[in-house]
Amino acid sequence: MKNREAFKSFSDYVAIKKDYLFSDGGVPSPGFVFYDATINNFFGFRYQYGGHKKNETKPDPEEFETRIVPAVISSKSAKNMMNHSLGYLKNNWGWETLNKIHLGEESGKNARKFKRITMEHYLHCIRLKIDDNQLN
Repeated sequence: MKNREAFKSFSDYVAIKKDYLFSDGGVPSPGFVFYDATINNFFGFRYQYGGHKKNETKPDPEEFETRIVPAVISSKSAKNMMNHSLGYLKNNWGWETLNKIHLGEESGKNARKFKRITMEHYLHCIRLKIDDNQLN
């Protein structure tokens, strides 16, 4: 399959298997995977405070909003995609959701939402690459 060779990285649906609510017991580690379409690579963003070892304070889901979203929005990858001729961040549901969270218009304390943002953004960017014949 020649088309598969045009990209260096691919993703699945980021391990979404079931609904996960914070009240279900465990504590997710706030984190986010962001695709940079300009260099065809993924970057990870994660919580800063807490840990999962015994007697450690658990990571706070609030870090999705207070740490991760601002870091993604101000990242070099975001700036590169914002200025790219293909307009990777225009009409991009994932990017729009990140901005709504950043502006306080939408809650960001939801791990499922961040998985969806990851994939919506990734698929939007891949669609633009396909439309631009970058798979040939």
